Amino acid sequence: MTTASSFRGLQIEHARFHTATTELRERIELARAAGGGIIPLLGPTRCGKTDLITHLCGTLGVQVRGPNSMIQTCSFASGIVPPKPNDQDLYRAMLAALGYGYHKHEKIVGLRERLITKISDEGREVLFLDECSHCAEPGANLSARAATDHFKSLVDASGIVLVLAGLPKLQKLLDGNEQLRDRAMRTVELNPYQWSVDSDREGFLGAIFPLMEAFCDAGHSLEIDEVDLARRLYGASGGRVGRAVEFLNHGLTMYGDKREIGLEDFARIAKATLQIQANLPDMFAETPPTDGELERSYVTVMQEAGLPVRPVRIETYGALRSIGAS
Repeated sequence: MTTASSFRGLQIEHARFHTATTELRERIELARAAGGGIIPLLGPTRCGKTDLITHLCGTLGVQVRGPNSMIQTCSFASGIVPPKPNDQDLYRAMLAALGYGYHKHEKIVGLRERLITKISDEGREVLFLDECSHCAEPGANLSARAATDHFKSLVDASGIVLVLAGLPKLQKLLDGNEQLRDRAMRTVELNPYQWSVDSDREGFLGAIFPLMEAFCDAGHSLEIDEVDLARRLYGASGGRVGRAVEFLNHGLTMYGDKREIGLEDFARIAKATLQIQANLPDMFAETPPTDGELERSYVTVMQEAGLPVRPVRIETYGALRSIGAS
């Protein structure tokens, strides 16, 4: 399921998103029954983690009234960790997710106590915290140990289910704290599709073809073979459906009044919106990308995310050699 702002109301089901949604729903229910828990949700950028969080907040969250609250609130809430966070920033982000502000000079103890009180008083059950990988970046203004200790102690004190979403680098932070690692449930992964794997390729195409149909429903006709366009969109996105949605959204914006959209038009969209990558060809050039070049795009995304690549075909080995991945 991926929602694009220009495709108003459109929801596209695709296999990898569905699997991650099912796994996360199951683990949330298990953690709720256990009185709280930590669930990592990790994957490269533009793979759909934020869409998944929004979807679950809307479908699983219910209106509740806590024991010390006069108003109803949603049992699920979501927030975002800012770049280069310090200790206070973590609690500020979680308070903001619940709809509360903070005093500039409020100490950690006060922030933490107020957060725990609000969770209890309002009957909050699940808190999604996006961009948690900021805690694992070199510029973070708190130690990895401190960040994980904050998460663990909050769950222990409040009974909240804390879903930590972010880039795969967050896994190293979790693995580095044995107490948090043992407290957390199995990581839910939301990764790109791999073109050389038949089921993955079918999953990507199963998401892209309905998007093309929606593109045409918006008043356009595609003057390019749909399979050719799907391959090019795969190469431009590295197998990430969210990135392909974003690209087509740009197309709707650039060509809102134009009826027929061909390869030259998609090439213009690419030149306006995609960064040039030295190890990859222009996916919208006159010569279509090869299977090896599509695999290289996928390997690049996985390598940048620090994720291993499963070499299933000769194209994968070639891609790994061409960009020096291991």
